[in-house]
Amino acid sequence: MNSNDDQRVLMVRQRRYAVVKAVCEKSVARTGFLGPCVAFYGLNEEKGVAFMAHIDGHVWGLGKLITELKLATGGDLDGFEVALALNYKYCPRVLVLAVGCIWASWLAVAYAEWYLHILAFLVVAMTVYACFGSALIIHLFSLYWFKRSTIKWRVTDKLYKRAEVEVDSASQTVLRGPQKDRLPPKISKGKYGALAWWTWGKKMESASEESNASG
Repeated sequence: MNSNDDQRVLMVRQRRYAVVKAVCEKSVARTGFLGPCVAFYGLNEEKGVAFMAHIDGHVWGLGKLITELKLATGGDLDGFEVALALNYKYCPRVLVLAVGCIWASWLAVAYAEWYLHILAFLVVAMTVYACFGSALIIHLFSLYWFKRSTIKWRVTDKLYKRAEVEVDSASQTVLRGPQKDRLPPKISKGKYGALAWWTWGKKMESASEESNASG
């Protein structure tokens, strides 16, 4: 489902999360400009509550999301269907991981200097984290808070430069996967990108109409 009614849509920037309710004016949460980032989203159909988070490396601050969801549902976190959306398919991620590991292994074998061995280890660790780290962290987060034995992994059907995904608390019954970003890259970055690069280490914050309007 893709809503064309922007009056109902709350846009969620990178490093932001949002909770939307079917009874409120903003009942659809949407994020875009998804490259290597991960969208974490869910729907409690019975309660008419949904959430969206745009994550680019860590989940610091998502404890506030859990607090808001408990307030919105009366503590019913078990009623959520949850998913994470990945833009790049598994094969490109595995390919990047393999290339990084091969290069690091060659570096460690070809040179005996200890600092190059450390560098090789760091290259592998960073490559693994860049490819799958955020998704694995979200998976564990979901298992802990939502008590779900499984979390749906949604990937784009094609290799897009950027993707978007949305969740509708009012009418949606199935968590759909990401699609090609409908906006040009520059506009999409303005609406969904991080407000500043130096905010990466900050805790995730709640999305608001004011923060989205600034983009």
